[in-house]
Amino acid sequence: MQELIYLLVFFLALASTAGSILLSQKLKVIHPENIFESLYYYVVLISFFGFYGIWGQVIIHNILHYLSASPDILFSIGQLIPLLGFPFLIMGGYMLLRFGNELWGKRITRLSSWAFYLFYFVLLSVFGWLSFYNFRNENLNFTNPLTYLILFFVIQEMVIHFWFLIMQFHRIQKHRELSSSSGIAKFVWIYFIFLILKIISVILVLIHMIWAPVFILLYYFSYVLPVVFLYRYHRNIVYEVQPHITLPDKKEAILKGNGITRREREIIELICTGKTNQEIADLLFISLQTVKDHTHRIYLKLEVKNRMQLIHLLQNA
Repeated sequence: MQELIYLLVFFLALASTAGSILLSQKLKVIHPENIFESLYYYVVLISFFGFYGIWGQVIIHNILHYLSASPDILFSIGQLIPLLGFPFLIMGGYMLLRFGNELWGKRITRLSSWAFYLFYFVLLSVFGWLSFYNFRNENLNFTNPLTYLILFFVIQEMVIHFWFLIMQFHRIQKHRELSSSSGIAKFVWIYFIFLILKIISVILVLIHMIWAPVFILLYYFSYVLPVVFLYRYHRNIVYEVQPHITLPDKKEAILKGNGITRREREIIELICTGKTNQEIADLLFISLQTVKDHTHRIYLKLEVKNRMQLIHLLQNA
């Protein structure tokens, strides 16, 4: 039963990660002003840590437990696997803070950068000293070898993400035209709620490992759902925080965000004028099969099934 639960959680995590990376990549392409560039790298880096530091630990630990490995080996692997994934977590936190500034058209200050790396230097030094002290005094807890690493994770999550949230709330308050019902305010509250749920789930894991699947799901959903919200309302949010930016029209955003090529755009324009595949082939001096191949790829990229859905999508953009 436990294996089935972990398998289901794994596929949910995989699907949500793929979706969030795809949506953040589309936001990065749609807005050339680099508003969402750091968000994209944040999602990628945090996803890497999730599959390397969290799932790598779960898989290796279960394999070693199945092979009846000694507590010493379980402890060493339990400490090593997540530790090697922490660089992804640290750089992901930095990208989150960069995104918090770039969203408002700002750049992260040198002081903030130094404060960020100083925080991690102090945190790593403290936990390194505690681990060495307990190892030297043979005060090791083999029943839960990840205690220090989980505590490290909780502390950095609280500091970095609350830093990001405080920054956003402060700028919303300074912006007189924004209210609690604005798009950016709703995004910040969604992020805050899932951050709290994630931290609670981590604390439950410290109490008993039975809560690990809940923590893993909330870890991924804590950034997936905010990204989905950003993608759904990105035009309103960008206009709220940077009204001077000229946003691309919705049709252009759809085509650019889904990676439509120059040739595919030509075919789309002709389809929208009512041309048949043969007429398109004659006008563009290409074969009928080439037109069909391009049309098939267009349907896949735009997630439509036929010409009518394609025309409807673009006419209502």
